[in-house]
Formats: sequence, C-alpha cells, structure tokens
Amino acid sequence: MLERDPHVKHLIQNANLEQPLSQNCLNLLEEVEITKNYAELQTHKVFYFHAPPPNGNGIKANIVFVHDQTNSASVWVENGTLKTFAAFGYNCIALDLPGMGRTGGAAVEECDRPRFLCDFIETIGIRELIVIGTSQAGQYIIPLLYNRPDNFYIICVIAVALSDTNKLSRDAAIDISTPCLVIRGELDTSLGLNAANNLKHLANARLVTVPQGKHLCHRSDPNYFHLVVLNFLDIVLKNVIRKSAFVTNI
Repeated sequence: MLERDPHVKHLIQNANLEQPLSQNCLNLLEEVEITKNYAELQTHKVFYFHAPPPNGNGIKANIVFVHDQTNSASVWVENGTLKTFAAFGYNCIALDLPGMGRTGGAAVEECDRPRFLCDFIETIGIRELIVIGTSQAGQYIIPLLYNRPDNFYIICVIAVALSDTNKLSRDAAIDISTPCLVIRGELDTSLGLNAANNLKHLANARLVTVPQGKHLCHRSDPNYFHLVVLNFLDIVLKNVIRKSAFVTNI
C-alpha cells in the first residue's frame, strides 16, 4: 500500500505540473482510435467510449472518466481528452451515467451510486485504475476514498470541483493516502472552492486553480487541464505508486 510519509507529501505538493508535454506523444493524437461499447450490468446497459494507446503501445495505467450531471461521456471526446491521454499511454474509459447519453434506464439513487461505479469497473475487468471525475461525479467517487473497494485498486483521483466532499470529515481525510489532484476554476467560488477546502486535508493532496476557469474548468481550458493532469500522473506513477497485486484484464 501507499505509505503516508513527509517525502511523498512534499513531492506531490511541490512538483512542477507545468512541464511541457512530449511532442512525440502529441504527434500520436490522430492515430488514437475511439470505439463505442456497452457493458451489461444487472441494472443497466452502460455505454462507454474506449480509447487505448495507439499502435499497440504499452499501457501506463487505466483511467475511468466520470462526467457531471449536465454532460455525457461525449464531453471527454469533444475536449480531446480521451485522444490526448491515450496518446500518452493511458487506457481510457469514459462512461455515460444512467439516464444520461446512451445509457438507458432510471437514474441511480444517490446512496447506490458508488456501488454502481464499482459494478461498472468490475464488469469491464479493470483491477487497477485512476479515476477522473467532475462536479456531481463526486456522489460516485468520494465514498470510494474512505470505503475502499475490495475488487480493484484506485491509484489516484483527479477531482474537478467534486460534489459531496462535505461528507468527508477532516479527521477522515487525513487518514486517506490516495494521491488526489484537486482542480477548480478560478471563477468557481462555490462548489469548486468548497471541494478544494475539504479535499486539501487529504494526506497526499495537491491543489491547482485553472486561471479564469469556470466551474467545469476542464472545458474552460482543456490544454491546461491536460498539462497539469498528465504531469501529476507522471509524478505519481514514477515516484509514488508501487504496482499493486491486481492485474489488469481489459
């Protein structure tokens, strides 16, 4: 397991997240293929986009993208996020939440949302992953920080103005070692600011503000979002995380 120690905390909080991205990887953007898929859960037939690294390149890690309540998984395609992260070696999955986009069925009750996300991840065969979520996706993600899933391992979380962070007490947050990049837009002085104030107490949290960014700051400046997140993931994977016992099957 990830150890909580001053060295890890210092590394995460002080690393340069604005290092220029590799041009060689950026040149692979147009070679990334995005496919459309469905996962059959007991309660829903879930639509998702899948963008693996191009040309059979090796996978650094899996990423599951969880959208907000006003968008669908298409937001990650429109922003160029799936292609960008796949070009940098990530196996990218972006699902439509129930009642949104191409996933039919009724919306999931709030208390059942963490279990729904777990069921989806288990169904597609991922055992180790990074989770990137925005706004109301917090209802699916935040409980998994303090109630760790049994069947897969969350390497780190990218929290973009997540909701429901008030359910995480300061004492509980201090004991959570999962690395977390907490992102908010400069102009988001409500939910984004609240999330930053709550998640800053996580043992291995790093706060980033997107200049002139709105609530959905990954849409305000996609290039800056890609820059800081890719740099953060590179630091976590190279310097902080050890390989878990889980094996990725996808």
